[in-house]
Amino acid sequence: QIKCQKPSPCSDKPITIFITDKNYEPIAPYHIDLSGKAFGAMAPPGKEQTLRSFGELELQFRRVRCKYAPGTKITFHVEKGSNPNYLAVLVKFVSDDGDVVQMDIQESKSP
Repeated sequence: QIKCQKPSPCSDKPITIFITDKNYEPIAPYHIDLSGKAFGAMAPPGKEQTLRSFGELELQFRRVRCKYAPGTKITFHVEKGSNPNYLAVLVKFVSDDGDVVQMDIQESKSP
């Protein structure tokens, strides 16, 4: 969840966003690129475009439990570019809590 504190068009009402990627550029200790829809959702009704025009906002954020549709199953997607020496796996559609913090891989015939 995130909410903006400044500038003045902020509604101070938290919204839930999904983080889809990490920003590796050394811009700031915490840097979140938001869609225009997310920017607008943090504004009071009628002030969406005003808030979008600011570009940078002072935010508060916290990690919250993910809520996915019933019946959604976790998917492991082997990313393009993987090879015998490099494996990139994307975890998608995590059911229930969405708290995948670590993943271990084990060969099928290992103990």
